[in-house]
Amino acid sequence: MTEILVPIAFFATVYGIFHLLVRRKERIALIERDKTARIFEYEANSQPSLKYGLMLVGVAVGAFVGAWLDAATHLNEEVAYLGSIAFFAGAGLLIHFLFIRKNKDQNE
Repeated sequence: MTEILVPIAFFATVYGIFHLLVRRKERIALIERDKTARIFEYEANSQPSLKYGLMLVGVAVGAFVGAWLDAATHLNEEVAYLGSIAFFAGAGLLIHFLFIRKNKDQNE
């Protein structure tokens, strides 16, 4: 387990430092050109309960589909459950994104 976690932690640390340095340089370049740093601002998480609700519904649907795949096919139990849970949770988050984008376009 440690042989997996150490490289992951190392690359995550390197990526984090690189990301912070690049972002700092971008901010300095924007300040030098007298431009605003609005690209770094983000809107507050709009409707977080909808987002987490859709994600949890996706997890539940994924668990049911994983149980069905485990019983109906020759897939490993871990593959059936984890794959379908990840897929349907991601689908729930995608639905949330599309819903928010549609409402944002209609409000403008």
